[in-house]
Amino acid sequence: MKKTLAAAGAAVLVAGGIGVGLAATAQAGPVTPSRAQAISAANTALSAHRSAIHASSSDAFKVHRVVTDSDGATHVRYTRTYHGLPVYGGDFVVHNAPGGSYEGVTVAQHQTIGVGTTAKIPASSAARTARTAHKGKVTSVDTPTLLVDAADGAPVLAYEAIVTGFKQDGQTPSKEHVLVNADTGKTIRSWDTVEEVAGTGKGIFVGDVNLDTTQASGGYEMTDPSHGNGYTCDMKNTESGTCTKFTDADNAWGTGANSDRASAAVDAHYGAAMTFDYYKEKQGRNGIFGDGKGVPSRVHYGSGYVNAFWDGQQMTYGDGEGDNAPLVEIDVAGHEMSHGVSEALADLGYSGDVGGINEANSDIFGTMVEFYANNPNDPGDYDIGEEININGDGTPLRYMYQPSKDGASFDCWSSAVPQADPHYSSGVGNHLFFLLAEGSGNTQYGTSPTCDGSTVTGIGRDKAANIWYHALDAYMVSTESYAQARQDTLKSATDLYGQCSAEYKATQAAWTAVAVTGSDTPCDGSSPTPTPTSPTPTPTQGGSCDAVTSSAAQAIPDASSVTSSIAVTGCSANATAQTKITVHITHSYRGDLQIDLISPKGDTARLKNANPYDSAADVNATYTVNASDETRNGTWKLKVTDVYSGDTGTLNSWSVTF
Repeated sequence: MKKTLAAAGAAVLVAGGIGVGLAATAQAGPVTPSRAQAISAANTALSAHRSAIHASSSDAFKVHRVVTDSDGATHVRYTRTYHGLPVYGGDFVVHNAPGGSYEGVTVAQHQTIGVGTTAKIPASSAARTARTAHKGKVTSVDTPTLLVDAADGAPVLAYEAIVTGFKQDGQTPSKEHVLVNADTGKTIRSWDTVEEVAGTGKGIFVGDVNLDTTQASGGYEMTDPSHGNGYTCDMKNTESGTCTKFTDADNAWGTGANSDRASAAVDAHYGAAMTFDYYKEKQGRNGIFGDGKGVPSRVHYGSGYVNAFWDGQQMTYGDGEGDNAPLVEIDVAGHEMSHGVSEALADLGYSGDVGGINEANSDIFGTMVEFYANNPNDPGDYDIGEEININGDGTPLRYMYQPSKDGASFDCWSSAVPQADPHYSSGVGNHLFFLLAEGSGNTQYGTSPTCDGSTVTGIGRDKAANIWYHALDAYMVSTESYAQARQDTLKSATDLYGQCSAEYKATQAAWTAVAVTGSDTPCDGSSPTPTPTSPTPTPTQGGSCDAVTSSAAQAIPDASSVTSSIAVTGCSANATAQTKITVHITHSYRGDLQIDLISPKGDTARLKNANPYDSAADVNATYTVNASDETRNGTWKLKVTDVYSGDTGTLNSWSVTF
C-alpha cells in the first residue's frame, strides 16, 4: 500500500532468498513481506496467543484485510465465527514487527464466547420485534439470521433482522439492523446503515470547475471515467424508481442557478471526484471501497427534502427547503462518503464512544477533502456544513475548533459522552483533530480552548490526518473507545514518525487536552496518567485516604433501589475536583439503571441516567465528579435505582478514588 511518508529504517541484511546476489557492500532496504507471508506470520502468532483475543475452541477466523507498513511491519485484520455463526464485535488485528515477530493484538471482543447455538424463540418472533422497534414506515423485514453478539459485555446468541423502509420523516430511506436476544426476545440494540446529515441551503457552491465526463450517443453523460466510472443522476424529486443519468449536448453543464437541474449535479459530481482524489493521492486508497470503483451520486431526491445521506453504496442529496437549496456542499460529500471508508476499514459502530468516533472520522475527512479541493468559492476550514446554513443564521452544523459552540457537542470527554448522540459525542474527536492539526488558542480558523488549560502546538493537518487514517486502517476496531483511540493513534504516530517524535508528543498532548488520558508512558519519563475511559480500579483493604472500595455485593431488586455505603475516616484533606467513582454492576438490561452518588453532607450527583433504549448488559464504568468542597471523611453512598420492571442484577462493588 502506498504510504505518503515512509518510516525510517536501518539497512537490513537478508540471508538467502531476496538478498542472494547482492554485493557485500550493498545496503538493502526494509524487506516488504508478501500478503501470503504476512498472513502466515499472523496465523503463527495467532496460534500462540489465542488467549489474547479471547478465543474459544469453537472459534474460527478469516483474514479480512492486510496492511503492510513501509518498514515491513504488518497488521492483519480478522473476522470471527463461533460454531459457524458470525460474531459481531469479534474482529481483531494481529500486529507483527518487521521480520515477522509478534507485537500484539487489537481486539474488539472483551470476553470468551460460551453460549448455546439453539435459539429459544423463533425467527418469526424476532422479525416481529424488529418491525415494532422501527420508528417509521416499514416496507420489508428480511428473514432474521442467527449470530453471536460480543460487541458489548457478555456474548449472547442473537438474531439480526434488517428492516427496510423510511425514517419518521417519510422520505429518508432506512435500512435498520435490529439485534434481538435469541433467548429472551428483547431488543439488544439497533443501528441504521443509511448515514445522513441534516441541513438547509440557498445556492450552488463550487462555481466554475472542470468535470470529467463520458462521450455518449448524441453528446455526453455525467459518468466519470477518471474516478472509477462514478456517475451523477437525477431522482426527479422522487424517493424510488430510476435515477436518470445527466446528459448534455455540448459538455457544458449547469448555469450555477438552482433553476437548472444540472447545477446541483455539477457540485455533486465534483465533490465525489475530490473525495476520490483525496483518498487516492493522500492516503493511497483507490476509491471508497478500495476497489478503484466510483460511486453514484443521486441529486434532486424527494420533495422539499432537507437532508443528504450515504446508504452504504451511494450518495443522495435532497433539494432542501422548498426544493430551492440543494445540499451539495464539498465537505458534506466528503463526510458522507467517508462513512463508507470507515465501514470498509474498521466497521466502526454507531453507539457509545465509537459512534462519536465514527462521526468525527467523517468530519475529519470531509474537512480534509474540502482543504484538498482548494475551491475559492468554498475554501477549506474547520466548520462543518457552513455553506448549507442549517440554522438559517449563517452558522454551520459543527465547529471542530470548539465543538460546544453549537450548543450540544462536547469539547472534552466525560462519562456523559458515550450516552450522547454520535453527532454530538463526535466533538471530542473533532476537537482532538483540530488541536493536533492547528494547535490551541488563537488560530486563523478560530480560537480553540483546551480542557485542562494546557497549550498544544499543532503539527499540520496532513500529518494529523495521516496519523488518524493509519490508526483507522491498522488498529481501530468496531467497539473503539476514545481511550483506545488515544492508544491507537499513538501507535500510528510511532509507525509513521517514531516513538516520542514531535508528532507522537503532539498526539499525546492533544488527547490530554480533550480529557482523554491514557496509560501510555510519557516521553519525559514521568509516570503515566490513568485513563477515565478504561478504568482498572484497585481495591483496598478497608480503604485509605486515596481510594476506598465497598466490601460486599448487594442485590438490585426489580423496579426498586439499593444503597451501598463506604465510610471514610482519618483523612484530613478534602476530596478533589477529579474524584473518580468506579462502579461494577451485573445486570441484564443496564438501560433500566439510574446511578447517584450521595456525599457525606447529603449532596447528590447523578452519575448515570436510565435509558430504555440501552439494552446492553452490565455497567463497568468510572465517573468523574467535582467533590472539591467535600471532606473525604464521612459516609459516601451509591444509590442504584432500577427504574423499569423486568430485570434484576447485582451491585458487585464500587469505589471512590480521591
